[in-house]
Amino acid sequence: MTSITRAHINIIATGAQSSSIELLDINGRKMVSKPIHLSAGNNALSLNHLHQYGKGTYFIKIFADGENHFQKIIIK
Repeated sequence: MTSITRAHINIIATGAQSSSIELLDINGRKMVSKPIHLSAGNNALSLNHLHQYGKGTYFIKIFADGENHFQKIIIK
């Protein structure tokens, strides 16, 4: 069985902006936070080294265009 080491995220921003990408556990506790810069249009982001976190359900949170965007991931 292969362990998950990274998550790839694509997000479209209406304009260039500074933001952050966060990994939250199921209880909303921030596991990691990384500043990012989004360009207008499509942006490809990644969170690496996910194997260091325990098995379970997590959420990736990105603040863009004045809104929080969430994506659920499951680490097995």
